[in-house]
Amino acid sequence: MSLFTRHPRARWIVPGAAAVLVAGVAVGANAATTARSSGSPDLPPTTAEQLLVDLQRPTAQALQGTATVRADLGLPSVPGLTDTAGATGPGVAGSQGTTGASSLVTGTHTVRVWKDGQDRSKVAVLADGSESDVIRNGEDVWLWSGADRTAAHATLPSSGTKQKHDAEGLAGLATPDAVARAALAAVDPTTKVTADGTTRVAGHDAYELVVDPKTDDTLVDKVVLAVDAKTHVPLRVQVYSTKRTAPAVEAGFTSVSYRTPAGSTFEFTAPKGVKVQRLELPTAGDLPLTGLGASAQKPDVVGKGWDAVAVVTLTTEQQNALRNGEAGTLVDTLPTVSGDWGSGRVLTGTLFTAVLTDDGRVAVGAVPTAVATAALAQTK
Repeated sequence: MSLFTRHPRARWIVPGAAAVLVAGVAVGANAATTARSSGSPDLPPTTAEQLLVDLQRPTAQALQGTATVRADLGLPSVPGLTDTAGATGPGVAGSQGTTGASSLVTGTHTVRVWKDGQDRSKVAVLADGSESDVIRNGEDVWLWSGADRTAAHATLPSSGTKQKHDAEGLAGLATPDAVARAALAAVDPTTKVTADGTTRVAGHDAYELVVDPKTDDTLVDKVVLAVDAKTHVPLRVQVYSTKRTAPAVEAGFTSVSYRTPAGSTFEFTAPKGVKVQRLELPTAGDLPLTGLGASAQKPDVVGKGWDAVAVVTLTTEQQNALRNGEAGTLVDTLPTVSGDWGSGRVLTGTLFTAVLTDDGRVAVGAVPTAVATAALAQTK
């Protein structure tokens, strides 16, 4: 039985790591005009500030397309997570299939996307001849793993918070739009943003927006967004690490159109004989990288923007879950670290660091180990 079978929320950590790195990023507008390089489409000049505004107001509310997702977060081999041959389905409790959003944490994958406004969306992860779907249709959310024929369903609350639960976000940053939203989640002066040329993605002319941290205390080197010049829809997002030259995370359309998908695209009925399980949706309080749900306390955040580190004390149940079974085996293989703050184990990737202390605290950020442990010392 895998960690993801016993703790179904853990499936949501897929580029949860990437989410940690960029979900709290700060983006400051820069008025630099767009440059043109040889062979790039000749588009009217624009500014970074205007592109940031355009991204918030896309003119196309519907689309359908195919995207390629590449990820190298530098995670150790974890059954059901980094090994795509044994990856679990997209968040379905008890699933042990061969595809799913969780497999997007490493390697290259094909993802199909359909969207019709805010209330209807679908993301399909394709692999090994099977398909895993995340579907949002009004207040209904469905997850389906074709590899092991498991289905799960949730009904969203009637409040405005349900708008945060679209299929793209629930699929674990599996689309250009979802990655872009994470990267542009906040705006403040800790980031330099420039309009840096033009390009073509999936046959569409696009402006390139470069998001560049101003601090050296982060593992994120830069984020490059290709923004459709006509519709303002993100067509490709590349997240670069200070540890490697190629993007650590890249999501880009290979084909896309702005035709409204058929209504039947968002309908789902579980096949005969398939028991529909209850789906637990991730919440804002869930702990990234652990998949263990919300802590009993709110995180202490040390730093601001790119070098921010979230420090939280785990509940007894969460500590036991991380120290037993497969999770405990993984934790025991991690390097040890110690200092004035105490001692523990550290997990480092291309875009994040997570420190689990012996006294049950977790520090997570898009930062080097020294910055994460310094945050622990400040919150002890």
